[in-house]
Amino acid sequence: MDFQRILTAQSKLMASWAGVPLDAHGVLRRLNCGGRQPPVFWIFNVADEPSRLAEALGPDQPVLFGRSLHILIAPGDPDRERMIAEMAAYYAGALAALPGWSGLRVGATCQGSGVALRAARALMTMGRGVSSVSLIAARPRIRTDLPALLIHGSRDPDHDPFRQDPVGAGIMARHCFRSFRRAVVDMAHREYSDEANVAILADLLQEFWAALPPDPRATARSTILES
Repeated sequence: MDFQRILTAQSKLMASWAGVPLDAHGVLRRLNCGGRQPPVFWIFNVADEPSRLAEALGPDQPVLFGRSLHILIAPGDPDRERMIAEMAAYYAGALAALPGWSGLRVGATCQGSGVALRAARALMTMGRGVSSVSLIAARPRIRTDLPALLIHGSRDPDHDPFRQDPVGAGIMARHCFRSFRRAVVDMAHREYSDEANVAILADLLQEFWAALPPDPRATARSTILES
């Protein structure tokens, strides 16, 4: 599948998603538009996840988001890695074109990590400020040299490489990230975005971000949130 078809498919799938579109195709969106915190860029998998996380993080935390390619677009495509790389490059370009932000907080849930981490790396190559990455139920495999928060579920062993190979997972995490913190929550794989659980994840994220060194380039308010 060529990238234009991927983009068209993403656009159709996200047409009913919450949030204000930030690009011509509607695949990069925003919630909590008036927030003053450094923005989050998150790759989600299903439509209800963005609103739940944005609400749990609170109105002062702007959330920019896209969608992974995990189902309906590239579930078993032999060119899946190329497609993920192209989607990440598109998101990075769209984010870089937005004025007035710094200290971007990048994150993803499960299979969205491939898009999110590649987008973060591309943005840093462009000289745009990315402060950290946060991954839920994901395997770190892409090097960013950023501080990372890795969240896994105690009842989700299939998506926790530290349960399967603690030594190997630690070596890989140290290779991929400047530093990393691991948090284990009492959740199964399809429970991370449940209303009862998302507040727990939001608390972990905010605690992690609060401990990061301040970005000297950060401004009091980002112009991408004004319109």
